[in-house]
Amino acid sequence: MGYTRSRFGFVQHFLRDSQERISEAEASEHSMHEVFQVYVDVIPDTTELEEFRDVFGFKPPAEPLLAPVFEAGKGESLAEYVSWSPPAEALIVLPELLSAMKIRSLPDRDKSHKRVKDIADLHALLWYVRDYTDMRTGALEYVSDADVARCADAIDDSALEDAATLLQIESQLVSDSITRLLR
Repeated sequence: MGYTRSRFGFVQHFLRDSQERISEAEASEHSMHEVFQVYVDVIPDTTELEEFRDVFGFKPPAEPLLAPVFEAGKGESLAEYVSWSPPAEALIVLPELLSAMKIRSLPDRDKSHKRVKDIADLHALLWYVRDYTDMRTGALEYVSDADVARCADAIDDSALEDAATLLQIESQLVSDSITRLLR
């Protein structure tokens, strides 16, 4: 499919102006602002990753919350979101589950820009995908009270303000949506 290996998955390179797919070697011949990348991170639903490392050559982060996507078919068809024809069984994570994954991963983000991005992602998932109440209820079904408390403890006003700046919206909107989620 034209991807090359990256840290935890695969990447494709495109020219920003023409959206033409280019090789990694061709991408290195252009300025950073002329090229954009599409990354597909591989995040297995199991922590037993030795066989995975043997096959793919790297050990990705694991997220047991993904198990329902693979075991119970709780995902959305990838075909609804791409222009090519993936197999019918190719699913992507439900937004509620992705929100839950953000709640669980955010406290462990050691780089502040990753934490800010997770806050921005979480706000966007809560407000722009489905009804807020449905998203909140769905996300909280997958996480424990301890997960929610850890996430709340990891978020400060500065990170909320930075996420709002990233999204180019009022900081109070981000603060309200995240506070409402985590109370």
